[in-house]
Amino acid sequence: MRQLRLISLIGTLIFLSGCFQTKLHAPLGRQIRLLSQDEPVKFRTEYKNWYVLYGFVPIWTTQPEDIIRKENLVEVRARTQDTVSDAIITTVSMLLPIMIFPQHVIVEGNRPSDLPPKPAPAREGAVPQRLPPAP
Repeated sequence: MRQLRLISLIGTLIFLSGCFQTKLHAPLGRQIRLLSQDEPVKFRTEYKNWYVLYGFVPIWTTQPEDIIRKENLVEVRARTQDTVSDAIITTVSMLLPIMIFPQHVIVEGNRPSDLPPKPAPAREGAVPQRLPPAP
């Protein structure tokens, strides 16, 4: 009985696992600032990457690096997210012999034009202004 439970557990873990991956990295040679969860963004896109055969074979994938380059983002937040629709698609496809695995990806960020203007540099030889002393 114990062996049957162990075999069932291992079978379930294999059934629910996948080998797909989404690489969350910036394009080569680009200075990209990572954004925290709370920082505001102007650009947002969501998409799914698609894999077959437990994720071994990518059939339609877009890496965040491609989005960052295409949209000219200089500040970025990217993540993967498991959604209910992903679970339903995976479960149904596992009952059929096609084994499709979707992965939901979210890329958010700002372009250079979205950033606030930088303060002008101090002029050389300029005397800093001082506030009058408090009464």
